[in-house]
Amino acid sequence: MGSLVKPFTALAYGKSHAFRYPEFVCRGTESGCWLPAGHGKVGIVEAIAHSCNAYFDALAAEVRFEDVASEARRFSIAPPPEEAPPAAYVGRQGLWELRPEEMLRAFVALLADPRADMVRSGMQECARHGTGHALGEGLAKTGTAPCSHQPKASGDGFVIAFDRATAPRYGLLVRVHGVPGAEAAVVAAQMMRVIREGR
Repeated sequence: MGSLVKPFTALAYGKSHAFRYPEFVCRGTESGCWLPAGHGKVGIVEAIAHSCNAYFDALAAEVRFEDVASEARRFSIAPPPEEAPPAAYVGRQGLWELRPEEMLRAFVALLADPRADMVRSGMQECARHGTGHALGEGLAKTGTAPCSHQPKASGDGFVIAFDRATAPRYGLLVRVHGVPGAEAAVVAAQMMRVIREGR
């Protein structure tokens, strides 16, 4: 599921750090991020909105497996393998494997979690101006994961999308073969338009 796991790692970090999230300067490739030029100075909201790998790598380095596993179980998803490196906690290396239906259910539960305000703010920003901006409104989180089927592609794009930021009625999890998560968001936006407008 790639970066779709990042919000749950963010909550694991928050639980052990009094829900005080750091700021970080992402310098792009130099920092290990997917965006060559980098995202500049980011906090948790911007990091979720733009799926900043460098920010979440720094966060994951400060999180214990026990905290990640505890949050995963709280949202009824399987934890990552205990021997997995911190990179797995942010969706890298394809080591944290989850089924689509459990991931969608976990996000529905996350929307009702009173501790997840900043995560939801990041998802709202994602849908407006971040990697899920094709949606334009609602809530979103994108991810790009290793391709797991034939023909092999460089990766598959995922997006979780909800039709509105408050009391959403519809949620989608979309996977598109061979594209990044931002392009999966384009497909999700088309689907959401049909759901909302019937066309």
